[in-house]
Amino acid sequence: MVVAVVGGVSLGTVRRACRRTFPSRSHLRPPRPPRTRNGATGLVRLRRADFPQAYLVRLTATPPTPRDVLALSMAVEIVGADPDARLFQEIRERLGLGYDLSASVEQGSDWAVAIISASAARDDDRRLRETVERTCREAAAGFTAEEFRRARKKVRYRFARLADSRLDRALSHATREACAQPSLVATQRMLASLRAAEVETAWRAALAAPTLTTILRS
Repeated sequence: MVVAVVGGVSLGTVRRACRRTFPSRSHLRPPRPPRTRNGATGLVRLRRADFPQAYLVRLTATPPTPRDVLALSMAVEIVGADPDARLFQEIRERLGLGYDLSASVEQGSDWAVAIISASAARDDDRRLRETVERTCREAAAGFTAEEFRRARKKVRYRFARLADSRLDRALSHATREACAQPSLVATQRMLASLRAAEVETAWRAALAAPTLTTILRS
């Protein structure tokens, strides 16, 4: 869980609001979580007494260049959280570990990160993490032509939906301009020229990139 506030309020006000909303069951200060070095790969475990489930968030550093981001986004479509994707099939359909699952690539002007998040019963946190890691590793063997076709179709559909909403289209144009990203037209051209081998290479590069996994449970 992440609480983010930008401007208009002091840090003290935010802390007081969080204490009221998420009261502690103890007057003792919780131990500080271990720090992870910049550029390092690691695991952070956090505990909260009243959480009924275990939550996993996996962050992977990604090159922010537009073609790399688009290629990895296609790979995440194949591996990720849709009913026909590999993580969904493994976590929800085959093992029945949990129902909350998401996968995406987020980016700014000079950064990009691949995010996988999932939940399971609090005693299944280890199985959940092992399943996510195994599924990600196995995807390094490559994707089928059908998986690639479906992923390309999904991304194209998202672009097509922008044509139906002036507000969403305006927001997309503004975001791309602010973050110095290619225009919608240029991105669609890039998508059309993207090859399956580039998508597979982007996924293998992500597996070798710095990755931080956080487990939150009671």
